Amino acid sequence: MQIIEYNILTNIYVGYSFVCLLFVLSINFLYKDMKKILLLLLTIYTSFTLAQTESIQKIIGEGVQLHDKGDYKAAIAKYDEALKQNPKSILAYAEKALSLMMINEYNEVIKTCQKCIEIDPQSSELKTVYTTYANSYDMMGQPKEALRIYDEGLAKFPNFYHLYFNKGITLVQMEVYDKAVENFEKAIQLNPLHPGSHNALARVLYLQQQKIPSLMVLARFFILEPMGKRAELNIPYLEDLTKGNAQKTGRNSVTINIDVSDIPKEGEDSVKKENDFTTTALILALNSGMDYTKANKKKTEVELLKGNIETVCSSLEELKADNYGLYWDYFAPYFIEMSKNGHIETFSYIAYSSSSEKYVKKWINKNKEKIDAFYVWSNNYSWKQ
Repeated sequence: MQIIEYNILTNIYVGYSFVCLLFVLSINFLYKDMKKILLLLLTIYTSFTLAQTESIQKIIGEGVQLHDKGDYKAAIAKYDEALKQNPKSILAYAEKALSLMMINEYNEVIKTCQKCIEIDPQSSELKTVYTTYANSYDMMGQPKEALRIYDEGLAKFPNFYHLYFNKGITLVQMEVYDKAVENFEKAIQLNPLHPGSHNALARVLYLQQQKIPSLMVLARFFILEPMGKRAELNIPYLEDLTKGNAQKTGRNSVTINIDVSDIPKEGEDSVKKENDFTTTALILALNSGMDYTKANKKKTEVELLKGNIETVCSSLEELKADNYGLYWDYFAPYFIEMSKNGHIETFSYIAYSSSSEKYVKKWINKNKEKIDAFYVWSNNYSWKQ
């Protein structure tokens, strides 16, 4: 009886174990199948998402091409097509806002930009949106509202140079020149390769009669943008800044006008002022008077520029240790190094690249190696942060 009971119990136990084993194996197989199913679903979803993203990007790209061709309404239609597929595409809204700006639909620009910000207030794609947003208020004659939007954008993106640049433009239009200068300076420090900021800053400094700072910034503009309408229009400013106040007033006479208020009086407090270039400006004025002498009469404009820039760089190097300020600490070292590396002549021809003078084009065509060497040096220059 005990043996029978034992056998029965053994059979029951073995049977139970077998059932458990079958259950475990079934669960294991089911789990593996579920993993395969989930992986398959994930692959399908990912493929669909990627395909949709690629489709939207393609449509937006087509819109950008239409915008670049000047067909703004067709571009807007493309962006709307993309937004039907993805109503939360900040890129599509951002590009649409730019095209709307070009057809003067400023109220629609504002609505579109606001929609972008609502979708994701912290998105990095909003950097350019804030520029477009503020520009629309500017174009509507509401500069104070534009400044408010620029400041809102800068609170989120304090290192985006373009917001500072555009804010500076608004301030210039409001004739708030000191604040405009601060914003252009900040834009340049964040992006030393932006010609627009250099162009704007040089012009405002010129208005403020800050000749040496204006000259240095304008020189950088020519390096960044040597050709084109802006470069051509800036040549007269460059000549005026480097020739100082010297004028030929007679057959054998030259008059140099110097603002005596800039010359320190005897016994006057000699405490250095920030960005004080009085001495360098005086040296340049005296040197530029030599441009009218018989010895320099046959020199070209480029050769005269070269001599005056060399004078400025020499003065900067001599006086830098005793002076301070952004233009002494940030810009002056660049020109001192330019002189030390023997690039003044090359720079002078680059500055006149947009002129129609045949001798300039001839020199540039013959000295491409010097120009390449100059830009290798300039592009590798380490700007002080």
